Amino acid sequence: LIATAMSLLLALEGREEGGRERAMRSEEKCPQQALKRVGWAGGRPSDEHLAKAALQLSDAGQRDRAMGCIKVALNDHPRSQWGHAALGLMLEGKEADASLAEARKFGRSLVKSRTWEVLGPFPAGKMELDGDPVTSPIYGGVENARKSDRKRFASEYAEGGFVRWQTRTVEPEAGMMELSFPEVNWNKLVQLTNSMPILEWQAWVAVDFLLLEDIKVRISCMGVHSFSVDKVGTPWYAGDIYRSGTLWTVLELRRGRHTVYMKVKAKISTHVQVQILTVDGDKKFEVFSPKWMPDVIDGKFFGVGYGAIQILNLDSKSFLSDIQISVAKSSSSLFSTGKPTVAVVEHTSLPAIKSVAPSQTLALQFAMEVVDGGQGGQRCPSSFRVEIRARVESKEFTVTSETISVRCREKENQSFIMSFVDHDGSVQHAAVVPPLKSCELGRAGGRADGKCPVVLSMHGTGVKANDQADAYKLEVKKDVWEFGVRGAWVLAPTRHGAHNWESSGMLSSLSALDALAKITEAGWNKFLPADPSRIIFAGHSMGGHGAWHISTHFPDKALAVVTAAGWMRKEYYGDSNVLFEHDICTSYVDAQLKAIFESSVVESYVDLLAPNLKGIPILARIGQEDRAVPPWQQRRMMRILEEGGATVVWEEIPGKEHWWWDTEKQSDGGCINDDNMRAFFAAVLHNTSLPVVDYSMSGTKSKSRKKKLKVPSSGFLDEESEFVASLPPAPHEFDLIVMNPASQGARGGLRVLQLHRPFAQGRISVKLANDTWILKTRNIRRFAFEKSAATPHRLHFFQRDVLVDGILFSASDPHESVEALVSSSQHLCSDPLSNSKWRRCREDEMLSKPAAQLFPAEKGPDTYGPARLVAESPFFFVVGGQKEECEASKGADGNCSRQPSLSHLMLSGAVYLANLHHSAADANPQILLDEQVTDSMRAGANLILFGSPKDNKVVRHYQQQGLLPVRFGPMAAAANLPEVPDGAFAIGKCIFQGPSVGVIFTFPLRKGLSVGDARAGALGLVIVGADEDGLRDVLSLGQPTIPPMVRPPYANMQPDFVVTGPELTWKGIGGVLASGYWGNSWEFLPESSYSIDPCA
Repeated sequence: LIATAMSLLLALEGREEGGRERAMRSEEKCPQQALKRVGWAGGRPSDEHLAKAALQLSDAGQRDRAMGCIKVALNDHPRSQWGHAALGLMLEGKEADASLAEARKFGRSLVKSRTWEVLGPFPAGKMELDGDPVTSPIYGGVENARKSDRKRFASEYAEGGFVRWQTRTVEPEAGMMELSFPEVNWNKLVQLTNSMPILEWQAWVAVDFLLLEDIKVRISCMGVHSFSVDKVGTPWYAGDIYRSGTLWTVLELRRGRHTVYMKVKAKISTHVQVQILTVDGDKKFEVFSPKWMPDVIDGKFFGVGYGAIQILNLDSKSFLSDIQISVAKSSSSLFSTGKPTVAVVEHTSLPAIKSVAPSQTLALQFAMEVVDGGQGGQRCPSSFRVEIRARVESKEFTVTSETISVRCREKENQSFIMSFVDHDGSVQHAAVVPPLKSCELGRAGGRADGKCPVVLSMHGTGVKANDQADAYKLEVKKDVWEFGVRGAWVLAPTRHGAHNWESSGMLSSLSALDALAKITEAGWNKFLPADPSRIIFAGHSMGGHGAWHISTHFPDKALAVVTAAGWMRKEYYGDSNVLFEHDICTSYVDAQLKAIFESSVVESYVDLLAPNLKGIPILARIGQEDRAVPPWQQRRMMRILEEGGATVVWEEIPGKEHWWWDTEKQSDGGCINDDNMRAFFAAVLHNTSLPVVDYSMSGTKSKSRKKKLKVPSSGFLDEESEFVASLPPAPHEFDLIVMNPASQGARGGLRVLQLHRPFAQGRISVKLANDTWILKTRNIRRFAFEKSAATPHRLHFFQRDVLVDGILFSASDPHESVEALVSSSQHLCSDPLSNSKWRRCREDEMLSKPAAQLFPAEKGPDTYGPARLVAESPFFFVVGGQKEECEASKGADGNCSRQPSLSHLMLSGAVYLANLHHSAADANPQILLDEQVTDSMRAGANLILFGSPKDNKVVRHYQQQGLLPVRFGPMAAAANLPEVPDGAFAIGKCIFQGPSVGVIFTFPLRKGLSVGDARAGALGLVIVGADEDGLRDVLSLGQPTIPPMVRPPYANMQPDFVVTGPELTWKGIGGVLASGYWGNSWEFLPESSYSIDPCA
């Protein structure tokens, strides 16, 4: 072996200038400096270190030194696959083939690394995007940092102030490493800074591998949100941060050395895993087992039985198309048992899956029904498999799933899982417990329209929907359990991800509620239908915050609010999401820009919206010894509510921590269903005065004795008593607080549709005086009076005069009374220049304006933003430029003569974002090319578009419609706006162009004002990079942070628009050139925006 290797060396070196004599005189040693660059820390170098050093020296043109490293490697390690492989990659022709053939004798064509290189730790903020010190000009990025002779890198974590590259040894096949930094004195840092968030850090991990031939590989990086291969960020690939095993990136790579770069964020320590496998050329896609399945009740699914099975496209270039799913024929043998089985059926409510992009993981959603097996008495279906067929180009391929089972449940006194189509078109599930008593068909209970209220119960972090629903239990006698709430349905929704029951989590809850109401609208089994307009918002821990959040956003739906251990703001709760404390960007970001980013999440600060709950029954409780959610959180919310005139039943339970099963005695219902909870439910459902709680203190703190709630009258828990459960009327004096019209409903029949300053607090103060409703507004541009058929009594403005900031709308005026406004679907609008001049206005008034006079659309609740609103309806990605760039470079043979560059990166970027959406929130967006998009598609979904009008036909369509608030060049000057040169874009009067510039912005998909509840087809998002670096940086804004705060791309601190600049990767949002919120006419609004240059 040594002789063969040496002869190859001599053959190569003999061709070098100076001939064989020079080669023979070269020293048989490897420069220590080269070894240190590849992570060697002293001692005898490994064959891998020597081979890596040789390759790096060869790349730098230092062939003699590289050969010295190879000689040492093959002399010390004659059976080294790394040594032979590195030699082969340095040679050419037959000599290279011979050496690589030698390398293959010791393994496969894929050579994995035993040594990983780590650089860190560096500080990290809680935001999705923070700065990266390694990308500062002094270091030039992680790729340059590996190659340079620099030995140390400044970091606040290191005693002495500097960190160095480290080498970690791993088992190549497992590819897993525990990443920690024991040299950092974490306890000392926490003590000296008095900060727990300081325990979070960021670091880089570089993993090399060799390919001995051109080959297709699949790569999965677990425990990280993003990674790249060979060149950081161009493109980014989605990491498998939750270690699901379903996210893989498929690449066709050339023979040679390659590197996986992982940007790791963690708290104290984490595990990361890199799996690199070769791809079987005949295997085009893979399917995975469903995460959950709906239950079967009495031989049927509850409503429609929806399922979802994940599919991964293993082709690196082609889309999967013509995808079909059916029950596998092998399942038909199960019919012979006589048991029912499951059949896949068509259902119009499911979005059709048209294609799956290369390396994309998507859920194939399907509807099911139970098919009778032919024997009476058999109600529970057998297990089954599904068969998935798809085309890759012109060939069809088929894959059969693993066995799928469903669970069978009883009709009564037992929770079950239902499935439904969520607000974004994805299939989700929730747990249901039917009502206990008083909500049965034929009874006088419920309400005059024959419906039954719902306890909407949100779970805490890590709790399953089934477990949340089953927590409403009581041991009525030994080993006999009663599940549910008397007089109400129990609905426990769920949604994967760190939504905290805000935004998408809130919408999932309301979608589950609507689905329950629809399924039961004709009566289900013996129970009255669920009423989605009369809700007891309830929850524990994160779910307690959810109860606060949804009730403050939709107070007109609230029968009551019940929170246990709920916190107010994630950003100020513990160390989970502290903002701008240790972030790299805090040293660079302007205070105005910082405020703009934070204002995009203030709508979830429930203490700001607490006045909306005045007049609604509230029970708030906390364990006095709670260490997970300190009582301070609930106490503060209780104080704010009391100050605002709300009535709160407050319980601080001595001796109890975060959760408990037994309050007074064993199995009495515990934290969310004990005697006091059930008494409160009963009072609310009977519309009687609320029970109260008092404490008699004895001794020191935490020694108080809790008394049971004092119930005003007896019989609340009597199953024969009638439940009335009318919504509490709005008080004669109350406030409506609004932060974002897109996410908030009505209070007292008032709904805000626009603010003068977006994402600044708006307020309507309401008071009844002398039979006239007096409204005083602050930062309100447009509002409406809403009358719900389910709650007509809520609109108490009828038949009374209404005075709005001194402007009278008389009850006797046939055109301007509240009745007239409601019947004609008109709103009240204030003059844009004044908060005090109110007039009637219509939804479509913008359409009557000349196109040249005004932007042809106004922001409304369906389009108000911020960026995350795009993904809160069915949405898909549209990539442009593929066909045009190919046509422009087509050769004589009719094929593309070059690989599309930026267009290829845009498709990779769409796959990256789509996979992150799927991983972080179980969203299910498809990716289409611009030539595939039809008018009906645009009307039925929100759009995330890649490319400028030059790159993307769909973007060009909306530019021609005049609906883009960003102007792309070349464009002539218009009105007070400047000319935009080719290759540039403008926001207001600011023009942006040059390298490493990018922009992301929202825009309306239709003209006029969009205020309906069908948000699909209302809002778009455009992503544009001036070059590869600009596109990389705009995509980086969508990177999630670490668990438990992994949110989908652009779903957290992301305003309406952001312009990125060359310093973004280094300074985080401190490198943003402009950002903010559009005005109501989609104009640049200086008071709601930031720019490095004046844009107004």
